[in-house]
Amino acid sequence: MRKTTFNLLKSVAVISAALVWSCEDHLPTDAPGSPADHPMFKPSVGSSWSKGAAGSRSSDALIRIDSIDAMDGDMQLYLVSEEEDLAAYSGSAADNGPASRGITSTSIAGSFGLSAICYNSSAEAGDDALRGLTANFASNLETRPNAAGSTYWEPADRLVWPGSGRIRFMGYAPYASAENGITYDASGYPTLSFSVKESVKDQVDLLTAVKDVSGKGGEAIDFTFNHALAAITVRSGEAMLSGTITKVAIKNVYKAGRLPLGTSIPVWTATGEANGSFEVETTANLPEAEGSPDSETYTTPGLRIAGISKGENGTADDDGLTFFMIPQTLPEGAKLEVTLTDKMTGNTWTLSAPLAGQHNDGSGNEVSNRWEAGKLYTYAISTQGIVVRPYLKMVKKTVTETGVTETGIFSLPYEGFKNDNDKNEVHPKNQTSGVLPYSGAIHDVERTAYMTITLAGGQSKTVAADDIKMEYSTDGGSSWTACDDDGWIDYDPVAAASKTAEDPTAPRPGSLIIPKLPGFNNLTAASSAKSGVTDLSATESANCYMINSPGDYSFPTVYGNTLKGGSIDNSVLTLPEGRVAGMKYFVDHKNDEITDGDIATQLSGHSTLSEAFILWQDSPGLISRVKYEKGVIKFHVDERTIAEGNAIIALRDSNHDIVWSWHIWVTDKDWSAGKCKNVEDNDGTVHKLAPSMLGRCEKREASPGRDISLRFSFTYTGGEKPITKTADEFITTKNGTDTKVRLSGLRQQNIAGSAAGDNTYYQWGRKDAMIPGIYTDTVDPASASASNYKIWGFTTSLVGELSMYNKPVFDYPEDYKFQRSKADNGVTLGYAISNPHRFVMGVDGTYQIPGTSDFYDYRKHWHNPGSETYVESKGIMYNAWNSKNTNFYPNDAKTVGKTIYDPCPPGYHVPHAEAFHGDVMTEEKINSSTGTPIYGDTKWTTPITIELDRSWSYTLGNKRPLENVIYATGVRDFHLKKGTDRTDAHLALMPSSWPAFKMITYITSASIKESQKYRGYQVLILYFDNRYKNADGSCKGAACITESSNSYGMTVWAEHD
Repeated sequence: MRKTTFNLLKSVAVISAALVWSCEDHLPTDAPGSPADHPMFKPSVGSSWSKGAAGSRSSDALIRIDSIDAMDGDMQLYLVSEEEDLAAYSGSAADNGPASRGITSTSIAGSFGLSAICYNSSAEAGDDALRGLTANFASNLETRPNAAGSTYWEPADRLVWPGSGRIRFMGYAPYASAENGITYDASGYPTLSFSVKESVKDQVDLLTAVKDVSGKGGEAIDFTFNHALAAITVRSGEAMLSGTITKVAIKNVYKAGRLPLGTSIPVWTATGEANGSFEVETTANLPEAEGSPDSETYTTPGLRIAGISKGENGTADDDGLTFFMIPQTLPEGAKLEVTLTDKMTGNTWTLSAPLAGQHNDGSGNEVSNRWEAGKLYTYAISTQGIVVRPYLKMVKKTVTETGVTETGIFSLPYEGFKNDNDKNEVHPKNQTSGVLPYSGAIHDVERTAYMTITLAGGQSKTVAADDIKMEYSTDGGSSWTACDDDGWIDYDPVAAASKTAEDPTAPRPGSLIIPKLPGFNNLTAASSAKSGVTDLSATESANCYMINSPGDYSFPTVYGNTLKGGSIDNSVLTLPEGRVAGMKYFVDHKNDEITDGDIATQLSGHSTLSEAFILWQDSPGLISRVKYEKGVIKFHVDERTIAEGNAIIALRDSNHDIVWSWHIWVTDKDWSAGKCKNVEDNDGTVHKLAPSMLGRCEKREASPGRDISLRFSFTYTGGEKPITKTADEFITTKNGTDTKVRLSGLRQQNIAGSAAGDNTYYQWGRKDAMIPGIYTDTVDPASASASNYKIWGFTTSLVGELSMYNKPVFDYPEDYKFQRSKADNGVTLGYAISNPHRFVMGVDGTYQIPGTSDFYDYRKHWHNPGSETYVESKGIMYNAWNSKNTNFYPNDAKTVGKTIYDPCPPGYHVPHAEAFHGDVMTEEKINSSTGTPIYGDTKWTTPITIELDRSWSYTLGNKRPLENVIYATGVRDFHLKKGTDRTDAHLALMPSSWPAFKMITYITSASIKESQKYRGYQVLILYFDNRYKNADGSCKGAACITESSNSYGMTVWAEHD
């Protein structure tokens, strides 16, 4: 049987003249200073003693079972020994249970002892290299906080950096005294002598620390203390008799030892005789196991007898019964004694179990039983010679910029809200992780679950888990409720069962099913799941697909709308001749001309398509099981988590470049042609505008998050009777390392409210849906002269600008977190394609286009072709959303030719500006010199008022009157205006990209014109702006064919083809 041990490789060093210390003794000083002037310390405790239930063991090698005979009659007993290295645990040590006096040393109390050796070397010496030296820089200095409440510690006799060489600082805690049994030996190398107190309640948790630093000085020294002793606890075992424990004793062990400081792993030498005897009298109740067929006889396994936490087993306080022992090879005669009065007979028994002996280390070697520093040893006395341990590991696969990695399933980042009271008015830069989603499932999980069976004598085997169930509690564990589907759904149950039958340790892909947060609503109109795989491009491909039912879906990896009726139509890549400037051809992510609508064909020769993944989604678990396979992307929409929402799927090639992306809009909106709003422009052309804005999600109330705990139960049915074990922890991956995570004290995410609903934003000419903005405060400033809005800790000179928050998004890879562009001075179209998660910011100021007298203002347009040749000399891509264009507005094509960059779903396109003119607007005031409507001074047939649901109601036209509603959903901002309010400090408080102006809506068109107000070229929009009001309180700020900055993220009101 295996046993985990440390192989301590000691470097045998000869103290040479080059290493002998040459630093001067420290010079005391009372002068004030900083860590740069003199050594200061920031002490912490790096590990916890506590262990959870036996829920996830990394190896069965930590378990031993030895037969013992300690009771009269025929009852065979077994001593189950577990050794655990607790550094692998994640989570707060304060939540982890018992240790010194029942409470682990999670911080340094009072003071610690500090010694240090200064030596002449440019590199850190090995553990043993300084053993021949004395504490020449500091010797047993008592060290405390340098001020009340300070995190910086230093000795009263302040040290001074020598300016050269290296210093090895060594610490121990608590500081030596007769009361705690610690003695410091100053006669040579810094060494402690330690004697364990006979009274267990008086025993101390000895801690040591070491840090080797440059003698030149620097920042405060992070001084991490670790446990230097071995901790021993006792628990009830399988089928242990119920009753009362009255005494626990450890006898015939070493009680004293010497410990040289300054080593990474404590190396003890036991001293004296092995006659230490440590016992405590207690009253530890072992109640009957509820629900067990043998409940009147046996207690629940795993109850702590020695080392009881407050409230456990009915106790009112910590019992202080954790034994802290000298690390040692257990001598012959060492034993554990437990005195039990069993409830069934009333008899009192002394259960005596030997601790010494040997065991197999797993490599065929017999090694002696020993206690090691920093490890917790748990002993249980059982009537069964079998130990069943469940193993549970759950991870997700996540893409990085350079590949794919595993991540923890409860490390689910989401951007937008972090709050203490579940209100929305909080700083949007904060990010919460390590919580459960509110939607009721975590998809794309790989779960490894099996059981290890260890028998007396050392035999061990691994078996598949017979029955795994998950329960949840929202009242701190007072009551538990079974999760739907026992908390798990296999994606392919038959294949998973076959795989684990062959290899019990094989991971199974599936979804973890958790309770939904009250307030989460599934899609209202969602029908039953569709059978088979639905091809979303059956009539035409697009950059956006609409879904209203759960099921499996697919679409081909082609550029935009280049697939018609199942075949590639490369004619959509052709632009007309006779253009005035504009784009010469469409480009891919490398700014190369696209000559084939099939992405794999286009990229052949320099890369291949490799993987598809979720870039972000604004409802957790909205889509899942995304994969690329032979020219097709497939994904799943689960009936448990289907809701209104938006998701972005990105496609990467073998160079790890994003080559294209698609918007999946899950909605119950009916966009069939008969549901469109028919409007007629001034030329008599009828435009069929969609029933809603693209990416629209309706308004919703906020729902508070909640504390929640989970637990798993594993049942083994292969023995004489079923054995059920409960797991309250699991193994996952954090920063590439396996770590254990508690299942108690989790947090389920709150649902952020949205007073007006929300929709995705779009920068002009880009296909990429951007994260919506939301708000809950429905009060608008009365006028442009009203007090400024204050949000994120500062104000802006533009009224109401900073009045929205990013809608929380989920399931995004950290390397592809939605954020601003890396540069403010414009980017190429290829950059925009390969960075759909980046919003391109604009700046104030101008840039002269080389070789021309024209200026390019990136505050007005995010695009900058640089040296690329896909645009004509002026570099304005006015035909990015209309392939029929040969000029700017008003000389552009009035009918729109949908392009591969159009963000709309099949059958729709971004409309021409004229779609919003004439029939929509009945009267407008025109600037006689510019020929454009005057911003904020347009009249409509009826007053436009903003309603309580944050929408404008107005009449659509006078030829064919139609009531219409536009919701106030703001814009995505491209920068703050220059001035006193735009400072680095202010910008540092803000998220990297933010929505703004909750009282406006800018609706983009496919049309661009040369600006009459500013140098540059701007998009023509339909807008509503409640910052400007008429005398009757109705909206005065509304117009169409009004120019605005292309760098804004705007709303799209699509038109039917």
